[in-house]
Formats: sequence, C-alpha cells, structure tokens
Amino acid sequence: MSSETRRYIPIGYYTADDIATNAVFLIPSDDTAIFGLLSSSMFLEWTALVSSRLESRFQISVTAVYNTFPFPSLSDQAQVDRVRKAS
Repeated sequence: MSSETRRYIPIGYYTADDIATNAVFLIPSDDTAIFGLLSSSMFLEWTALVSSRLESRFQISVTAVYNTFPFPSLSDQAQVDRVRKAS
C-alpha cells in the first residue's frame, strides 16, 4: 500500500533480524540496480497504471504490478552503474 501523492514508492533493505508481515512485499536480492528501478518514478508510474486501489492509495501486488513491470534491459555496465548510482 502506498499513497498516490508520493514521488516514489518507499523501498528499503531488511536484515535477517527483521520480521516481515503479510503487508510487506519482499524481494530476495541485494542487487542495487533492481533497487534503483523499483524506487524510480518509472515504477511509480507503472504502479499508478496497473495497481488496484484502496480509496485512492495504490495496492502494490506481486501479480498485478511487480510481475508485469517491463523491466528495462540494461544492456551495458554503464547503464547498470547509472541506475545504481541514482538509487
């Protein structure tokens, strides 16, 4: 769940000591390029387009939002580095 007024969807890293509830979406990866893409305005726009809503807030789901997100092909290391630096 995320507010429709945010500029980016909140995203962060968890440690092995953290306990996640069913209200949290976890991705088992430490790839900062993935982190950068999911914290981008591009992912926010995708979410606004395809997610369901609770009142006006986005309901982010694995099947409707994440699995259908057209991850851009980062074809060279320079592109990956730029995404990682921006995150």
